[in-house]
Amino acid sequence: MPRSNTANFLLKPNMKGSTARADEPRVSVVMPVFNGEKFLGQAIESILHQTYTDFELLIINDGSTDSSLDIAQAYTDPRVRIINNDRNRGLINTLNLGLGLAQGGYIARMDSDDLASPGRFAIQVEFLDLHSEIAVVGTWVNLIDDGDNVFSLWRMPTDSYAIREALLESCWLCHPSVMFRKKAVLAVGGYNPAALHAEDYDLWLRMSERYLLANIPQPLLGYRMHTEQVSIKKISAQRKMADRCRLASIERRRKLKILTENSRVELPGIWQRLTAAPTTLGDDYMKWINLYNRMKRPGKADELALSAIWHSPFSRKIQRAFYRASKNMLLTPEQLRAFRWYRHKLRALVSKIIPI
Repeated sequence: MPRSNTANFLLKPNMKGSTARADEPRVSVVMPVFNGEKFLGQAIESILHQTYTDFELLIINDGSTDSSLDIAQAYTDPRVRIINNDRNRGLINTLNLGLGLAQGGYIARMDSDDLASPGRFAIQVEFLDLHSEIAVVGTWVNLIDDGDNVFSLWRMPTDSYAIREALLESCWLCHPSVMFRKKAVLAVGGYNPAALHAEDYDLWLRMSERYLLANIPQPLLGYRMHTEQVSIKKISAQRKMADRCRLASIERRRKLKILTENSRVELPGIWQRLTAAPTTLGDDYMKWINLYNRMKRPGKADELALSAIWHSPFSRKIQRAFYRASKNMLLTPEQLRAFRWYRHKLRALVSKIIPI
């Protein structure tokens, strides 16, 4: 579909900056915290040292049982507002609470274990001021490990129309890197409590159906990768929810008549899942295996390979990772024979259903 036609469905947020009173901040930073004591201080410092200073920092302690609340309360900067949930209410409810409490017209997301570059807010505010048609702007991110070492650069598409198409395949905005217009996010209903473990992806899909989204081609966030992330601990549930969100978006786009000829409208089939094709659980595992190898965490990569092989036993990449793991983790010959038997029987079963 030509761009001249697709632009018709887009709703401009029509608000440059905040509509708040003059004494209210222009930007509200929403930072949920749950047992984040290890990196929380660094994350807060990276916000307080922004070159752009007209913001408030909402630190929402979601029932932490560690010293997170004490760490937050130690900051006396008047821009810091601390909200203490009476109990753990979960990330989605906490994010929606932050949306309701935010005073700024622009809302910046930040996680309690990441690092914002000093110029992040200045660049994003200027971008939104100059592009009134854009409702959400993310950035490229540097992937960092527990020691703040950069081990990879995550580049994402920057063209708004390319992002809208690419979102039907993957989440192409890094949640803690974004700044968005409060009115636009509230107009689509905020975060959906039903989209557990994929609340950001669901929000970007819904936003992309009404507004334009963008990414700034600069790494303005240090996105920390570690073994306690929800993305890896809930990898299977996250994939299932992402697929549900994608199918729901496809149906909405059909009704809005904004699907293009290149839009991906079907989920991967059985053989695609068994071979770890893109947007499958096996592909998710493989991405994490590669990330842990880059982080020099081969033990964790091997653990994931032993799990991934049962989901995508016919993926050459996962097979190589599995056999490497079998040597490093000293699997017994009986265990390897059991896997080969499983793969043989599964291939015979699949071949009866679909041609291979």
